[in-house]
Amino acid sequence: MPIPFDKTIIALHGAASGGIINNAEIAIKIAELILENNQGREELELQKPLIAEDRGDGWFVHGSYNHDKKKMGKASWHIYIRKSDAQVTSMFHDYRFPDPPEDVKSIIRAHQSTNLPKEPS
Repeated sequence: MPIPFDKTIIALHGAASGGIINNAEIAIKIAELILENNQGREELELQKPLIAEDRGDGWFVHGSYNHDKKKMGKASWHIYIRKSDAQVTSMFHDYRFPDPPEDVKSIIRAHQSTNLPKEPS
């Protein structure tokens, strides 16, 4: 089955230039548009500056707000943009939940220690 003309042009351009999204600046601009459209200008401003990391086949763009998760509550947004065709393949939001009380932690540890996977023989 032949590839439609428009996809052929995109594929040829992408192969020749390192992808439709071939630099961090473009990836960040696209992520800003997506974040503002989905979460609003206030959230976008809270997340700035956005940071793009080259992951080979795509750009992993994340916000700066509470990226280290030192504060409770919402943290940074993450958007993965494929270089070859600009498709957003994932978008998610980090959140830091409060640590459980010590008595709950001891129950969790006890449960985990009795349900460990067995070593292969």
